[in-house]
Amino acid sequence: MQSDSTGNCPVCERYIGPVSTCPYCSAKNRQSPIIRTIRIVAIFLATVGLFLIYMTARHRQPLLVAIENITPAMNFAHVHIAGVVKRKPYISQDQDYVSFRIYGKKSNLQVVAYRKVAETLINKNLLPTTGESVDVRGSLNVSAQSKIKLYLKTPDHLTIITDNPQSDS
Repeated sequence: MQSDSTGNCPVCERYIGPVSTCPYCSAKNRQSPIIRTIRIVAIFLATVGLFLIYMTARHRQPLLVAIENITPAMNFAHVHIAGVVKRKPYISQDQDYVSFRIYGKKSNLQVVAYRKVAETLINKNLLPTTGESVDVRGSLNVSAQSKIKLYLKTPDHLTIITDNPQSDS
C-alpha cells in the first residue's frame, strides 16, 4: 500500500505526513524510492559535512596577535600571543592559581592558569622566569576596563623560547 500524495494513511486515511508507519493504526506506509534515496543522501552529506567541520576546527591554528592589537571585540577569542616576561610569575599559596604578565612592544596582558594546569606548570617547572620570551595560546578575556587576560587551558599551550643566548662576559 502506498499513501496518497497528501500524506494520508492508506488504511485509516488520517494525515500522517512522511512517516513510514501510521501512528494511529500501525499500517505500513510505503514511500517512493526517490524520497527514501533523498533522505539517505541527506543524512550522508550531513555526516560528512560535520566530520569536515570537526577536522577543520581540530587542526586550525590560532591567529598570532600582537598584544597592542587586542580589542574588546576579541573577547573569548582563541589566540596565539608572543611576548616577554618581565616579572616573576605569581603562584597562589594553595598552588591552584598561577599568573604572569607578558609584554609586547607597547602593551601587556596577564596570563592566568587555574587548578590542574597551574599544578602541572608548577610541578614540572614549566613557568617562565624573568626576561624569557614566551609563546602562549589561549582564550582572551577583555573586561569593561580594558584589562586583558589570557586563560591558559593546557600546559602544552605555553612555550618558552630559549633562543636568546646569555653572555657570561
